[in-house]
Amino acid sequence: MNSFYVVCRGRRIGIYDSWKKCSEYTYGFPDAIYKKCDSIDESIEFAEEHMPKDYQYYNILVGDLHRTCNSYETFKDVLECYQKGKKVIRPIYFVN
Repeated sequence: MNSFYVVCRGRRIGIYDSWKKCSEYTYGFPDAIYKKCDSIDESIEFAEEHMPKDYQYYNILVGDLHRTCNSYETFKDVLECYQKGKKVIRPIYFVN
């Protein structure tokens, strides 16, 4: 089973697929907010509740999907496409 790590407050906020990245962005960061999730659904739900919506950049490093989004809406769209198994290519286009 894949794990996902959501960083809502840290050096770089986003969703990652390794504890190494998560800890790199949260260790020693004052009042860091992060969580290990067992599914992308749980990750999206946690991000929706805790992630700031006005941050400058949102990172996604999950499997082959490596994106930096400049808005929360784009971040959310990319994650929802990933969740549905759609391929995301740059610039942001969604294909089946």
